[in-house]
Amino acid sequence: LLVDGEYKLYRFVHEGNSTFFYEDEKGALITLYYKKYLAPNKNIFENKAFVKQLEQDAGLQKGLRFVNFEHLNYNEQELIAFFKKANGTSLIEKRISKLVFNVYAGYSIHTMDVQFLTDQPSESYAHFNVIPEIEYIFSTAKINPTALYFNVKLHAFKKDYMMMYESGEWIHELEYQSLFFATGLKKYFLNSEKIKLFAKIGVAYNHVLRTKTVTPNRGKNIEIIKLDNHGAGLNFAFGSKVFQNGLVEIGYDYTFNNLYVKNNGSVNFKLGYSF
Repeated sequence: LLVDGEYKLYRFVHEGNSTFFYEDEKGALITLYYKKYLAPNKNIFENKAFVKQLEQDAGLQKGLRFVNFEHLNYNEQELIAFFKKANGTSLIEKRISKLVFNVYAGYSIHTMDVQFLTDQPSESYAHFNVIPEIEYIFSTAKINPTALYFNVKLHAFKKDYMMMYESGEWIHELEYQSLFFATGLKKYFLNSEKIKLFAKIGVAYNHVLRTKTVTPNRGKNIEIIKLDNHGAGLNFAFGSKVFQNGLVEIGYDYTFNNLYVKNNGSVNFKLGYSF
């Protein structure tokens, strides 16, 4: 059910294709007919029979005195707007919230500058991970709904740093792991039947799990610095929901600088599924 009122609008989806039908004031269900076809000259034409159907319904005309039916297109957004206007004061607005569980498989490119005696810029370190996410949609009745999200991701970093001391060259092997918790707002926009775009912005908390600094060329395992500083951060993402349940997303996680770590960020490429 897309629109509730004296005239109800429904949508049925089969193999990614939507068919719309409505219930008139007498309770009869009427399928809205539409077909797109390819002519012999390779031009694409539309059979907009649903326009005539709507024009011939005398009851609908009451609230649509000055509407140009010919400009009406066969899609969810325009038909919802049409039937909301047709219902007028009989329109019933519903807010139906929904809790969704999303799971992503991700590929992350992580960078981190470390402050030894001097600031040492790092190269990137890539790794795969799995990201679970809970999403709370405020109103599924809206075409472009707003949601809250909460997810957690493993940040992993492993890289060599070369430092020159008075005693010579030292190679520090650094291993770093943390859990990056992010929560914020998710906004859907420009939604269609097959794809739903969304953007995310949120705050984060980076909880360090493990740090290890090894200096093998000196035969020593030493803790040059302390990396167990937990910190706040930010989370941004842009993506799309495709074919009802598929998810494609690219995002960026950033942890604010502390005494020993700067530019602690991760670019994330994710594919997922929504349950």
